[in-house]
Amino acid sequence: MDGVVQMRTKSVCWMFRTLFACAAWLAFGEMQTGFAQEAVPTAAADSATPAVQTATPESQVPSSDSVSVPAGAATPATANADQKPEVVTKPVVIPYQEQVYRVSISVGVDSEAGLTNRDIQRMVDQLTGLVESRIGKWWNCEVTRAASGEPLNRAMLEQRTAASWNTAMEPTAFDKKFVLTVDRVGTEYRVSGVEWDRASQSTTSVQNRRTFDRRLLAALGAEVVFDVFRPLVSIDTVTDGKVEMRVKGGEYLPPDVSLTPFRVGDHVNAFLRHLGKKRELKRLQAIPWTTIRVDLAERSYLRGTVISAFKSPLAVSRRRMEMLGLKIQIMHPSTRLRVIPRGKPQAPMAGYRVELLNRPETKEDKVEDRVTLRTDRRGEVVIPADTEKPLRYLIVYSGAAPLAKAPLIPGYVEQAVLDAPDDAPRLNVEAETELLQSELIDIVARREVMMARARAASLNDDWELVSEMQKKIAELLTL
Repeated sequence: MDGVVQMRTKSVCWMFRTLFACAAWLAFGEMQTGFAQEAVPTAAADSATPAVQTATPESQVPSSDSVSVPAGAATPATANADQKPEVVTKPVVIPYQEQVYRVSISVGVDSEAGLTNRDIQRMVDQLTGLVESRIGKWWNCEVTRAASGEPLNRAMLEQRTAASWNTAMEPTAFDKKFVLTVDRVGTEYRVSGVEWDRASQSTTSVQNRRTFDRRLLAALGAEVVFDVFRPLVSIDTVTDGKVEMRVKGGEYLPPDVSLTPFRVGDHVNAFLRHLGKKRELKRLQAIPWTTIRVDLAERSYLRGTVISAFKSPLAVSRRRMEMLGLKIQIMHPSTRLRVIPRGKPQAPMAGYRVELLNRPETKEDKVEDRVTLRTDRRGEVVIPADTEKPLRYLIVYSGAAPLAKAPLIPGYVEQAVLDAPDDAPRLNVEAETELLQSELIDIVARREVMMARARAASLNDDWELVSEMQKKIAELLTL
């Protein structure tokens, strides 16, 4: 019994010794790990210290194919190993011929037109579908009802000026603004509309369509929009009277072939945009009595000829200047031309002869087919429009002398003013010359009469009369 107890006691003691040894071994291992972790930064710091203190003088001289790196400095590959390089993105520049128009169409309905809100909304929806189906991707169009303060009838539409539209549309991002109004004239519905253009900051004249059927209002509205629409072009090069142009958004041809922006024989009205350092508009410069005839139209590319009253109206494009153009649309049945002397608008040139030619006159080509008009007492003359031959060449005459020559497209504008050279000095000289001529004729006639009387008196031996006639002849003016 005692032997068994002793054996158990020894077993328990052996167990405790084994456990104690394991615990001591684990504790010693943790201490070694801690010492190793503390030793790592020290070793790294020692390795970063330059070896100048123990190196020999020969070892301090670098070799020809080695690069000296300062202590503690990291190489670019080490510093940027975990950093992604920053990618600088440049703004995407869309070519002019691929820029779509940002268009807004507002529809205003007069309160006396007799249309309900449901009718108006139906017309807006139908107009949206018609415009999108005919114009395609060329426009990014938005059709809405007229906002507060916008015109609701033709009278309000005619009162709005281009300056007021510029102020109203400046905060927006639209390139074109079409304003339609619907009112009634008796039993007819009248749809009127204008176009505002941001690039030229100009508006068209008011155009209208009429119908008795309210179901046709949306279709008439679409026709008015496309009638007043003026496509834009960018004039790229000018060489010896020939120009090359690009049509804005011209690569997106509309599904409706009748809405093709330009055809051969169309005309463009050019203007200049002077810009500031931040590409903001400083001022607009119109180019009067100048048009560009389209000679070649291939999708968005145009080539044309400059026709102007001036020698070089289109200058070479500069850094802060844009040379653009708008398509000329005939919107009036005629143009009233007023001829005034240069610098004297209050003195109209009345009674002057104005001749209209279909082509410019040269020394080799004397144009015989011409229309002759004469200015009235206000110095005005009415020139009718012709859609088949829109371009006319004007020649203003004073007597037989031509005073001014200029190209004109009648019907593009309702009124135009032509500044001709002042012909007053020439007329004064001509009047003085005629007066002197009449005085000379009178003197010669009187001299001949007196000499005839003197000869007759000498034949009758009336020497007193002869002496008297000789005195009177001597008193006459001589050269």
